Amino acid sequence: MNRKMKNISVLLVFCLSFLPAIEPEGAAAGLKAVRTKVVAHRGARHEGAPYENTIPALKFAQGIGVDAVEFDINVSSDNRIVVVHGPRYPGCDVKVQDQTFRQLRKAELPGGTRIPTLREWFRQAKKHPEITIVLEIKRHSTPEKETRAAAYAMALARKMKMGKQLQWTTFSKWAASEIKRLDPQAKVLFLVGTRDEVPSAAWAKENGYELSFHKAVWQAHPEVLAACKALGVETTCWIVNDEAGIDWVLEQGFDYVSTDYPEKIKPYVDSVFKK
Repeated sequence: MNRKMKNISVLLVFCLSFLPAIEPEGAAAGLKAVRTKVVAHRGARHEGAPYENTIPALKFAQGIGVDAVEFDINVSSDNRIVVVHGPRYPGCDVKVQDQTFRQLRKAELPGGTRIPTLREWFRQAKKHPEITIVLEIKRHSTPEKETRAAAYAMALARKMKMGKQLQWTTFSKWAASEIKRLDPQAKVLFLVGTRDEVPSAAWAKENGYELSFHKAVWQAHPEVLAACKALGVETTCWIVNDEAGIDWVLEQGFDYVSTDYPEKIKPYVDSVFKK
């Protein structure tokens, strides 16, 4: 490089140093370095998708390439575990927890699908080990039933070698504490809805939990979100199904977002983080 070109290069670098940095616009503004992960709520939960919490719903979410799939378990009246949200399902007025395992297995869900066992769910989940599964233990009428659900699910997970692919979530403080008692290393996301008491980030940190709040709860308690970030408590926001809601989630820097429409939200999140 001759002297003249070298002087021009130096001058150009000097001038560029005074230019303002270009800031991203819209949803891309203020994003954290790590991409928010997309959780398929019950596999999917809308018309046009396989019925929620069924094996076809799990396959649907896996085909999209989501980061995680959330699902629910209940204990039947004869103390067996099934994958179903409850408290009832379409076409039946009897609560899931008041039916026997045989009755639940014979039930026909929308689309001709069936209520799966936990073993069937784990078997399909293992075909995509890169996708986390988030097991929710539903609230039950007695602590003993919640303990049974946690103990059976954990024993089966160990037998089937689910490992770190499996995470846990629940609204029940008893169930959460039982999961930690059975496996202190288990990752537990404590759920909080719009009618629940809102715990502090310090409480979650002390008990070894992550926090998973309804979007309206996070919006009403920004101080908890800030404290979670300061303490290193992971955060999940649910249920978010529209782009405006997702933009807010991404701008706030949540670790996970749960949606009923994974086929729409996953590509949108990916596109934002590619900008």
